[in-house]
Amino acid sequence: MQERGTADLTPPVPNGGKKAALPVKVLYIDDEPSLLESTRSYLERRGNFIVDTVTSAKGGLELLEKNPYDVIVSDYQMPVMDGIELLRHLREQNNPIPFIIFTGKGHEEVVVEAYNAGADFYIPKGGNPKAMFLDLTQKITQIVTRRRSEIALFESEERYRKVVEQSHDAIFIYRKSRLVFINSQVEKMTGYTKDELLKMDIWDIIHTDDHAVLKNVFPDGSRDTDPSRTYEIRLLTKSGEVRSIEIALSPLAFNGIPSVLGSARDITERKTAEEALKRSEEKYRSIFNTFDDLYYQTDMNGIITTLSPSCKKLTGYDPSELVGTQVLDLYPYPEQRKHLLDQMIENDFVHDFEVVLIDANGEHHNASVNSHVVRNEQNQPVAIEGTLRDITERIRFENALFESEERFRTLADFLPVMVFETDIDGMLTFGNRMIQPVFGIDPDAIGSKINVINYIIPEDRKRAIENIKKMYAGIPQATTEYSLIRKDGTRFPALISANPILDRKSGAPIGMRGAIIDLSERKEAERILQESEQYLKTIFNSVHTALVVVDPDTHTIHDLNPAAVNLIGEPRESLIGMPCRQAICPARKDRCPVTDLQKRVESSEQIIITPSGRKIPVTKTIVPVTIAKKEYLLENIVDITDRKRAEDAVQRAFLELERKVDERTVELSRLTDNLR
Repeated sequence: MQERGTADLTPPVPNGGKKAALPVKVLYIDDEPSLLESTRSYLERRGNFIVDTVTSAKGGLELLEKNPYDVIVSDYQMPVMDGIELLRHLREQNNPIPFIIFTGKGHEEVVVEAYNAGADFYIPKGGNPKAMFLDLTQKITQIVTRRRSEIALFESEERYRKVVEQSHDAIFIYRKSRLVFINSQVEKMTGYTKDELLKMDIWDIIHTDDHAVLKNVFPDGSRDTDPSRTYEIRLLTKSGEVRSIEIALSPLAFNGIPSVLGSARDITERKTAEEALKRSEEKYRSIFNTFDDLYYQTDMNGIITTLSPSCKKLTGYDPSELVGTQVLDLYPYPEQRKHLLDQMIENDFVHDFEVVLIDANGEHHNASVNSHVVRNEQNQPVAIEGTLRDITERIRFENALFESEERFRTLADFLPVMVFETDIDGMLTFGNRMIQPVFGIDPDAIGSKINVINYIIPEDRKRAIENIKKMYAGIPQATTEYSLIRKDGTRFPALISANPILDRKSGAPIGMRGAIIDLSERKEAERILQESEQYLKTIFNSVHTALVVVDPDTHTIHDLNPAAVNLIGEPRESLIGMPCRQAICPARKDRCPVTDLQKRVESSEQIIITPSGRKIPVTKTIVPVTIAKKEYLLENIVDITDRKRAEDAVQRAFLELERKVDERTVELSRLTDNLR
């Protein structure tokens, strides 16, 4: 028997027994060391207590940071921080630890202040020590027992709450049609928030047509003759969607009040799947009756047991005419049936096995067979079933396609360019005769592992692969230049144009077809042309004679050499595009002697007036030239300023000489007269 006044805090266990008692850890704070020791000694000797003591509130806070305690016993009046100040500090920190004020100051205002601050008990010191310590022991036991029970209850409720919240089912409780509890799955299932649901009537989220199903189920929570019932009803979500749910209901006393506990599972997908399965069965039944392919089943002796209605289309017979007959009668070539059975025995099935069948009119049809062996529970073969597809038209098409491909290959061999085909991985499947001598590919090796990418120089391969991917993605690709590798390892420039080869059924790319044009000769011609152009350009820019190219359509300067720039005395940039009459031609607008007056100007002397107004005597020769397939005028302009000056000087000298001769003649005449 537990001695009166001692602490028995052993928690109960489910079977009614008790597990090992947990000691009560007490923090006792008092500035009287003698009382600290006597109290600690009494508690630890008389009960299941572990007591830590300290003489100040600050020291108590330090111990609280290091150790867990079940209860604090504190004196009221202490220096620096008293017991009530310590209590307020703990409560401000949201620390709910039980707190007992144990003090000799027994004024009523202190008691009120202690309880207002959040103290659990107030115990006065003094009087009979045994009675005082017994009261302290009982108060500690009472408050710790209550606190531990609260924690245990909270933990128990928390465990059940987690189970309910983690459930995949929606769990709820309603009372008189009002929801009083829901888990998070109810929110997910309905789309409403918890606050919204707890204000709603349960009938607000149940389809009107299903109200009658649940109206009489535990109407007041008291009917429990059938303690658990399951129903299928329709739920109305917040978004207006209708969901099918399976709901189980049972009576429950919730907080002591009769209620109904429900769990619901969304079965919309299951119902949809069931309906889809039903539709599928109906669809396949319809397909069987309208099947273009012929479904059949025979026993192991070849006797026809089942035929689809499409039998009439392929064979010309009604199914009833053939059921019970030997399937071999439909084979004009019996050995094909034997080969089919041999494969069936070996593999248990055949796929796309081609045979020839004879119809009621004696005509032959090509057919593709997909069949397998049907076995019983003992794994013994009991039947053969499968489908037959008429591929007569496909065979005709394939033959026509083969002939077309043969014509294509023959034509490709006559083309003066390299023609190729590859599969989706770039493996060469066809190359015309032009490819073989360039790349050294043995015709017999085509179709093996020859990747066309390997014939592109490494520097261009990444670009080529990216362009091929774009082409397969449906992005048109322009003819592109790459450098390729000949069989002797030399490189040459080439233009490659390619298009995807598409699968006839799916339209997906299965390879590519293209042409390769060797640009070696063209590149060499371009190089020679470029050198020639550079040669002419050098001459054009180096001669000391002014050369000006004029556009005859616009009468503007198209180009001019440095000598012309120096002659005119203006920046080249300002002269390009300038009307020629403003710089090199004295003719008025619409009076160009070449384009307007249709004259040919050869070595004519003119005075040109530059944009700055300077007049320059020149000799001009104008000839038509063709540049880049366009007609231009090439004007050769020679500055004759110096020559004109020299001519003027000679003329002046001649005139002076004439004057002097005339003067001399006059003098001589006068002299002669005098002599007479």
